[in-house]
Amino acid sequence: MSFKRVRRCLGILLCVLVAVPFLVGFDLAKKITVINDELTYVEQNVEMPVEYIYDKNVAKGIDTVEVEGRIGRERIIYKTVTKADGSVKAEAVKREMLQAPVAQVVRVGTAPSVKTKDGFKRFKKKMTVQATAYWTHDPVDASGTGIAYDGTPAVPYKTIAVDPKVIPLQSQVYIPGIGQVRANDTGSAIKGKIIDIAMDSRKAAWNWGRRNIEIYILDEK
Repeated sequence: MSFKRVRRCLGILLCVLVAVPFLVGFDLAKKITVINDELTYVEQNVEMPVEYIYDKNVAKGIDTVEVEGRIGRERIIYKTVTKADGSVKAEAVKREMLQAPVAQVVRVGTAPSVKTKDGFKRFKKKMTVQATAYWTHDPVDASGTGIAYDGTPAVPYKTIAVDPKVIPLQSQVYIPGIGQVRANDTGSAIKGKIIDIAMDSRKAAWNWGRRNIEIYILDEK
């Protein structure tokens, strides 16, 4: 190879070496030049998972925590890199679990329920009835003996008379505005979807009158 040809090849090679940084960009060249780096870490909480058990035997509205659970704790190690252009970048390079989280387990009731002053209670049936009222010791009323059909005292706002063909005797019934009562009385005029609520005076029974209301036959005795 002649000297001229060698000199020409060297010139071309030199041009290529000088041109490459311009072709790829000086910024790109700087980004891959690391001046220094260091490792740091932070600790943080790990969210506690929650698991739900849906129970059709528990009244809707009643949620019970069966396992308390706990949050976890982890350490994240970061590598902080300072680039030639002065920029600083931190990236996570490792995670260490210091304390694994424990799932909280919650039992969730799904059975039909009604909210009472004593909390949510399951019910078997909801119905609309015509409600009347009676004074348990009304001397004018032949049935006002103060004794219910089952031989127990008729307790004001706790005893109702029902048609056993519609509401079984001894059923626990919830009446909004009255509370929980027991169906342990009957009456000759109580037929079909009619109930008679025991009250503590003739005036109270008279003021109640006759009205259509919704009641709940509870899923308990």
